[in-house]
Amino acid sequence: MALRWNDTLKTSLAWQDAQHQEVFARVDELLEAMYSGSDVPKLDVLFDHVRASLVKHFATEEQFMLRMMCPGFVKHKEAHAAFLEQLPAVRNKLANATAKQIVEIQMFFATWLRQHILTLDRSAAAHVSQRESSAGRNTA
Repeated sequence: MALRWNDTLKTSLAWQDAQHQEVFARVDELLEAMYSGSDVPKLDVLFDHVRASLVKHFATEEQFMLRMMCPGFVKHKEAHAAFLEQLPAVRNKLANATAKQIVEIQMFFATWLRQHILTLDRSAAAHVSQRESSAGRNTA
């Protein structure tokens, strides 16, 4: 059971799609290690990589949204913060996770990431596209 990014998750912003792909790859690497029974120190390192990629991505996304004056910025930032607040509970499940808990962790990441991308991220990307389109019409 893998967590894979695919083209249905494209936002129309290449940099954002690339970062999403990296996040998915990091989460997938963690899940694969959990399914294969890796030891806790390895899982801790992989979890740190997941968290670091999320923190970097969220910061980049938030800076971009501010620069582009995207509506819904506060809601978007709050969603990022709420997600990050849940990660310590996920980390606590890494040691001795049962197969059921691994599936729950997979579903936690899959559900949140897909929902976030398909709603909030796509909405921000649409705003940017519309803004760029309007700017092009105004300068023509």
